[in-house]
Amino acid sequence: MLALLAPVPRLHLSDAVGICASAGNVAFGSGWVSEASSGAWSFEFFSQEIFEQEVGHLPVFIYASHDPTSVGPRRAEYRGIYNGFMPALSNGKHQLPAERPKIALDSDTSGGLFWRVKSLVQLPRTSQSLLKNFRTMRAGKPHLPVTHIPRRPELVLAPDS
Repeated sequence: MLALLAPVPRLHLSDAVGICASAGNVAFGSGWVSEASSGAWSFEFFSQEIFEQEVGHLPVFIYASHDPTSVGPRRAEYRGIYNGFMPALSNGKHQLPAERPKIALDSDTSGGLFWRVKSLVQLPRTSQSLLKNFRTMRAGKPHLPVTHIPRRPELVLAPDS
């Protein structure tokens, strides 16, 4: 199954499930000005036709990034449904602060856009997939196993659940 695989800082995940439950969505930023590829890459990526067609249906798998306590192979610990994206306001902030993890509101810098996830849940360990079990996509077809730790969202073929 086609899916979005994305890193999200561990600190942002601490209340993401609760935010999603109360606001209906949780929003994660992409395309920070300090990134080499910045907002242009993020806008092009999330503007692909597949994202428009799959809003409300495309599975999202999230693994915790920026986690100094992480040991062993990385796992997709969270699952949700892609629910579109919103460009950042001119100050780089999200248009709907209620959709942002609380810690992100204090530390957000100037961002490009925010991709939204609905129905976010933390998966039990037995249901978490190792990143190496996802396959990269090339020209819309399954390609190689994910052998790297993605630093930005990627379209992948998810392992069978």
